[in-house]
Amino acid sequence: MSESGDESSSADEDCEAEAALLKARAIVARTGGARRSVLCAEPVAVDANWNPPVHSKSDAQRRMIFDAVDGSFLFASLRPELRSQIIDAFHGPLPVGRGTALIAEGARVGVDEPGLFVVESGVLEVYKGSPDSEPVCAYDRAGQVFGELALLYDCPRAATIVVATDAVVWSLDRGTFNHCVKGAMNARSRMEAFLASVKILGALTSADLGKLVDVMEERDYEPRQRIIQRGEVGEEMFVLMRGRAQAVFDGQVVQEYNFGDYFGELALLNGAPRAVDVVAVDRVTCAVLRGEVFRRLLGPLSNEMAQRAQAYRPIGGPPSPEKPTAAPMWGFFGCCACNLRPPVIQQLV
Repeated sequence: MSESGDESSSADEDCEAEAALLKARAIVARTGGARRSVLCAEPVAVDANWNPPVHSKSDAQRRMIFDAVDGSFLFASLRPELRSQIIDAFHGPLPVGRGTALIAEGARVGVDEPGLFVVESGVLEVYKGSPDSEPVCAYDRAGQVFGELALLYDCPRAATIVVATDAVVWSLDRGTFNHCVKGAMNARSRMEAFLASVKILGALTSADLGKLVDVMEERDYEPRQRIIQRGEVGEEMFVLMRGRAQAVFDGQVVQEYNFGDYFGELALLNGAPRAVDVVAVDRVTCAVLRGEVFRRLLGPLSNEMAQRAQAYRPIGGPPSPEKPTAAPMWGFFGCCACNLRPPVIQQLV
């Protein structure tokens, strides 16, 4: 490698090391020394009426920002449609002249102010303490991202960044960051904690649970809205995250579902049509998993589900000779600890 290449590589490593140090200092300053996961950002209240800004870009500009977003840990867990929304929201190109202090150490970022930046061209130097001191590193490559720490941890800026040569950058405002990035992180954390509480998923590793979170969809239902329709082909399974629902057969409520109950696996296991309607009693939120994803990610649990399904009795079958002392543990996305109503109907969905 050439001498200039060695120097460039060393500068990159110095900047990455300094960024890691600044990140650690920012976390300590925000948490008082408490340990903190990078995904445990402060909770954000998301406005349902909020609309993301859209700024036009050329194909080359979108590609540059896409590559920057794709390579950042902040956006790694975001769904493609949310990443596209964030790329649309980046404002620019913003020319900044030499000597401009783009970020000032100790400053806080307002809701509508630029918070996160992507370099398109130019050199920007990072200073700790006085800008008259030597820079600790520099951002000098297209696609480099900076400024995220103050947004992620709601702390003051950890360093000053000064434009060393005329530069062009793109910026994402704090409001968009909060709604899209922190909102998604909070939602992911909630989903992961919720799924970890589902008993049958206890056999999954943390990595497998993370994959499951990646493909889970949250879906809302209004009171009296049908979640599952009798006779339809079963393509999805459900976990009740909020509200109450009921399984209905020929006008009779035969099963009640509450927080943490799950249903819909049997139609996927045995290929039979849905045997009952499932209807929302009040406002309901379900975690939904499509069948093909279930078979790919949760195949190792199929034997356990099939064994538990052996205890199910066909709809219309004779009542059990003994009254059960507790509700049976249903197969995955069946029903766990539900209130069973006589006649006990097992093969519901």
